Amino acid sequence: MEQYGMTAEEYRGYTVDGTLKTLKEIDTAKDKVLTILALPSMIKNAAKTVKDVANGVPFDTSIGFATGNEERRQAKNAAGDVVEEAAKEITKEITESNTVRVGRWMSQTEYDQMVKSGKVQMSKDNKTHVANPADINAFGKQAPKGSLYVEFDVSTDTMSAGGTKGWSIINGPGSLIDRFRKKKGLPPITEMPDVKNIEIKGSK
Repeated sequence: MEQYGMTAEEYRGYTVDGTLKTLKEIDTAKDKVLTILALPSMIKNAAKTVKDVANGVPFDTSIGFATGNEERRQAKNAAGDVVEEAAKEITKEITESNTVRVGRWMSQTEYDQMVKSGKVQMSKDNKTHVANPADINAFGKQAPKGSLYVEFDVSTDTMSAGGTKGWSIINGPGSLIDRFRKKKGLPPITEMPDVKNIEIKGSK
C-alpha cells in the first residue's frame, strides 16, 4: 500500500476503522428513519390511550389506572379545558401576528366615529389610506388644518400596498380589492376592520 503512504498493516487498520465508522453512521441513520416512520403510529396510540382513559376504558395498571365515573368526568373536563385554552392561545397568536400599528391624519368627526364604532372609517372611494408603519410625517403636508394624527392597531387581512413605500390601503366593501376577491371566488369584504389602542399623537 506504498502508493497510499502507509504499510499494509496500517492500511488494513485504516480501512477497518473507516468501515466501522461508515457502518455506525448507516446504523444511526437507519434508527432515525425508523423513528420517523414510527411517529404516526406512536401519536395514534397515545391519542387512543388518552381517549380510552377519558371514556373509562381500563388498561394495564403498570402504566396507568382504570378510571371510574368521577375520574372519567374529571378527565373529560380536563381535556376540554386544555383544548379550549390551546384554541384561545392559537387564536391570540394568529390575531396578534396579523395586526400592525398604523397612523392616519383625520378629522375630528372621523376620529369620533372611529372611537364610537371601534372600526376604521371608510372613505368615499371604499378604502382608507394609512401610514404603515405609523409615521406622523406621512400625509402631513396633505392634511388640512385642524386635522388629528391618530395611531391605532388594525388587522392586515384587507390591507394592500399603497403605491408608495410606507403607505398602505385598508380596503372596504365595494373597493377594487373586494371586487377582485369576489371575481376570484374568495370571501368578500363585508365591513371595515376593527381598531384597537387608538391614540391621538399630533394635530395641525
